[in-house]
Amino acid sequence: LHHKVYAGIRNLGNTCYVAAALHALAATPALEVLLRGAATTTERTPIAAAVHAILEQLHISRYDKPTAVDVRPLQSVLDSSEEWRANALYHAGPFNSQKDAAEFHGYLIIVMLSELNRTQHPQRATLHSLYWGQRGSVTKCHRCGQTRTNPQPFHQIVMPLLTGTHPPVK
Repeated sequence: LHHKVYAGIRNLGNTCYVAAALHALAATPALEVLLRGAATTTERTPIAAAVHAILEQLHISRYDKPTAVDVRPLQSVLDSSEEWRANALYHAGPFNSQKDAAEFHGYLIIVMLSELNRTQHPQRATLHSLYWGQRGSVTKCHRCGQTRTNPQPFHQIVMPLLTGTHPPVK
């Protein structure tokens, strides 16, 4: 059984949300493959390249000495990005102020996709397919039998955590 080992992330003061989001990205093998291709165009996709560089540093052998990865290069790239400065999380305070990990993860994916779309990068469809989907409802009229679907795109699904008081899901 192969277990991946991840390095830690240096805390810059209230940046545990960054660590949680980056470790979640590191646990997505298809994203790593996609970012490896985007990293070759660093000048055109600096956010994707910075995330890729951090993910590469996060993966360590279980025999390596654990280290803390520095996220300041990502902070610098984000702070200089128009896409990043346009989102609400940027305006919620400095990088080292407490934020929500899920929101940071979502915004990071959105700005990387925006970057890939802007440069017409061939991997943009792959990133979209990894994090976006569509759900919806189907309504059927009992009188005429006509069916109507209502598709709704999403990029995050909030799911409740089950506790020991609920029966197992089958």
